[in-house]
Amino acid sequence: MTTEDPLKEIVGDLIDAEEEDPITVLDETSVIARGDVNIEVINDALDTDLPEEGEFETIAGFVFNRAGRLVEAGESFSHRNLNIRVERVDTNRIKRLQITERHDEPSINQPVES
Repeated sequence: MTTEDPLKEIVGDLIDAEEEDPITVLDETSVIARGDVNIEVINDALDTDLPEEGEFETIAGFVFNRAGRLVEAGESFSHRNLNIRVERVDTNRIKRLQITERHDEPSINQPVES
């Protein structure tokens, strides 16, 4: 064992403890996702069809693209049958969102009241 091994174990454990799952399924219609999660993962988890092509690849990129501006925690957006609520923002990065499938069909890309 080198002197680096104990430090690597401690720092590695700290980093691992701070990481959260990329996506947490709450139920069959709702997930919590990190902002850096690929849209394809969201589509698979909710059996939905968020656009996967364009200027973005992640769910955070999708929200920024639709909003056209930086967003804040607590803001919600609709896209077809989905409600996307920004749960956590760090500086200018969306860190966590909740995506919920809705049974009504709101207008595409219309903000939802928080």
